[in-house]
Amino acid sequence: MEFKYRKESKNSYIINGEFKFAVNNKEVMIDYKPSPGGGSGADWVVYRYNFTEPGMYTLLWIYTKYLDRNSTESLTSEIEVTIKL
Repeated sequence: MEFKYRKESKNSYIINGEFKFAVNNKEVMIDYKPSPGGGSGADWVVYRYNFTEPGMYTLLWIYTKYLDRNSTESLTSEIEVTIKL
């Protein structure tokens, strides 16, 4: 399985975005790095996951935004998923 994502994230402890991917409730990927250019115009990142055996799987994508309570900035994320059977 393959997906690509991009997120806005800044190099800051106060304003940051974290993107996670989990399979069957186990985190297999965490991206907390800042986006190039400080967030705007972030490039797509491709992530591939190989299933080791046939069966049913629960897939979960999570984007968490850490933001100072007084900030009015918004951070976004986008995802595109491709599943080949």
